[in-house]
Amino acid sequence: MKLLIASKNAGKCSEIRDALAGPGLDLVSLAEVPGLPAPREDETSYEENALGKARHYHALSKLPTLADDSGLEVEVLGGRPGVRSARFAGERSSYAEKNGALLRLLEGIPDERRRARFVCAVAYVDAGARSYIARGTCDGRVAESIRGTYGFGYDPIFIPDGFDETFGELGEKVKRQISHRARALSKSRDFFRHEMPARSPTGDTIVPRCKVVGVDPHTSSGEIVAEAAAALLSGELIAYPTDTLYGLGSNAADTESAQRLVQAKGRPPEKPISVIVDCAERARSLAKNLNGVSERLMEAFWPGPLTVVVEASECVPPILSAGTGTIGVRVPSAPLARAISERADVPITATSANRSGERPGMNAAEIVASLGESLSLVLDCGTLRASPGSTVVAVTGGVLRILRQGVISEQEIRNVFG
Repeated sequence: MKLLIASKNAGKCSEIRDALAGPGLDLVSLAEVPGLPAPREDETSYEENALGKARHYHALSKLPTLADDSGLEVEVLGGRPGVRSARFAGERSSYAEKNGALLRLLEGIPDERRRARFVCAVAYVDAGARSYIARGTCDGRVAESIRGTYGFGYDPIFIPDGFDETFGELGEKVKRQISHRARALSKSRDFFRHEMPARSPTGDTIVPRCKVVGVDPHTSSGEIVAEAAAALLSGELIAYPTDTLYGLGSNAADTESAQRLVQAKGRPPEKPISVIVDCAERARSLAKNLNGVSERLMEAFWPGPLTVVVEASECVPPILSAGTGTIGVRVPSAPLARAISERADVPITATSANRSGERPGMNAAEIVASLGESLSLVLDCGTLRASPGSTVVAVTGGVLRILRQGVISEQEIRNVFG
């Protein structure tokens, strides 16, 4: 029987071939069946993603198909990056970059708090309407640095229980005996060997739900900062307190995340979305041709409730500037918001945490009622006092314009310029 492995990853295909090799089974990879478009993998569990992928490629190739979905779940990060492991820190980022981003999130976290597990679900679909799903897991912890050159993905930072070396150091022979994929494939091998009837998905399915965590907006460290940053790098939406309102946060460096925010908020596409950053240096990276007047405003009022509209650089997703070619940016005075941006190493969207047309959510209950289905995390610092929001200014041709009056008065701004 010819069986299609729904992957082009050479290391993964080799591992699957090694686990399932046997008489009568001819395994081919997507690299050997060119021209098949990839499906979207946007389900909320490994099982759903694997089964959806298997069905997709079976429908296109007419071959019995085996697909998998896997991820790394870090306990202190609320199980992230999880099902979004392949898209963590940006879909186009390399695994060296993903590993580096994850290690930065865990800086200062002691060894006993770095518990993690690899999870893999494999799914089989054929023309006889038979399907089978199996799950395998491998428990361990995250190392403090990238170690080893074997394997792929997150292997160089994962230390399985019972060992002191990472998968990147242990090599393929050991990995193929104990890994999450090896354990799921072992169950799949039994299915093929005994031609078991159709089965339903087994194991605990992880379905993200909105998590509400009490926070102090004046803190700038701790595990909650790492968890919030991990959520952003996983493409999730969060609600977080700033120095004026609760913000609806997404990774503002990632177009897909920004699109998810626009859809969740129901925001008209012609309305730009401003961002917050941790420091003026990051703000400058978002601006093109920053003028001296804007620099003086930033120096005078940051950190604080002043949003400066600047000409957007090429790194700003167009959906945020909404065709204006500009982006509003500020450094908030709330240490927690700045710390999340610094830990994630990205700007964060700062639109108010409510659906368009509704009043801003002033506490966690209001935010969950409005946006709960779209959020993965709400950082709750209690009910905020009503605020006009940040003052928004723009400088064009050396002329200062106040686009929205907020916490900082026009007179305070004019005073800066004598």
